Amino acid sequence: MRAVQYARYGNPPDVAEVVDVDLGSLGDDEVLIDVEATPIRFTDLDLIHGHDAFRRPLPDTPGGVGVGRVFKTGTAVSILKCGDRVYLPRVGTWQEQIKVRADGLILAPSDGDPIQLSLVNSNLTTAYVLLKDVLDLQPAEWVLQNAANSSCGHYIIELAKNWGFRTVNVVRRASLAADLVTLGADAVVVDGPSLADDVAAATGGAKLRL
Repeated sequence: MRAVQYARYGNPPDVAEVVDVDLGSLGDDEVLIDVEATPIRFTDLDLIHGHDAFRRPLPDTPGGVGVGRVFKTGTAVSILKCGDRVYLPRVGTWQEQIKVRADGLILAPSDGDPIQLSLVNSNLTTAYVLLKDVLDLQPAEWVLQNAANSSCGHYIIELAKNWGFRTVNVVRRASLAADLVTLGADAVVVDGPSLADDVAAATGGAKLRL
């Protein structure tokens, strides 16, 4: 089984390498998961660089989110079966397979796009918390976000539209606006010296709490 590991801190392309790993025998309460997709996050790059508060014992395999399918189950596992698609737990996921306890794993849609599903338990949950847990937003209230063309930004736009909030979205290039409007953005403004005035114009001078 192959995995991406780094045995020293530094520039990711210089220190990360593909190595062969033996996961050992499968425990009775464990499952072996074939990794379908796992994203590259800024956190993973910080880990490899060895930035403060991101250091872990070496050698280490980055990754912490993703999606995969159960390949083999332990003898005591009854809640999952081979072929089930699950969200990967927060362990090193940059490898072909992972071996983890079955309890606590969450089923994922069997027919969804694995690339998009690999982001659900990171960017989608972040967007949900930002819109639901920070403030008690009211219908038609405006939400301002930057980096609106990011994956998390897309989720903010779609969830806000579903829940009746309005979004004003800051981007770096005007060419990004059309796609965000199609996605459901209420207003898109380009970052720059006049940002505050542009946001006020786009929202009719609305008070922005979030």
